[in-house]
Amino acid sequence: MNTIEWSGVLDDVSNIEPDQMWLTTMAGSVSSPSAVVPGTVPVPIGPGTLIGSVQFQGNSLDTDTIATWLTKLESQKGWDNSWVSSAQLADQGGTPVWTFSSSVDLDTRAARGGGKS
Repeated sequence: MNTIEWSGVLDDVSNIEPDQMWLTTMAGSVSSPSAVVPGTVPVPIGPGTLIGSVQFQGNSLDTDTIATWLTKLESQKGWDNSWVSSAQLADQGGTPVWTFSSSVDLDTRAARGGGKS
């Protein structure tokens, strides 16, 4: 079953977010890997099967913190393929701040029950 406990995701995010950054938006989605398109072979559902993703936008005081963020995202059970799609240096009230977008894929281990039936 592809049930993600979003309260747990929020808790995980709050525990791994580095001190030198802050998130401005977060959006999650769950897909159905068991959906079969007519004329195709069904994809087996097992450990490592991607079932969703989480997208983040935020700000960081430096690029090293963004790199740490990516590493911490991948340290969570069932969170794979962390990625930064954009990062731009901006000025916020006289302070240089990196505005970034990132994402992470969720596999069956991130689902309720850890992907077990």
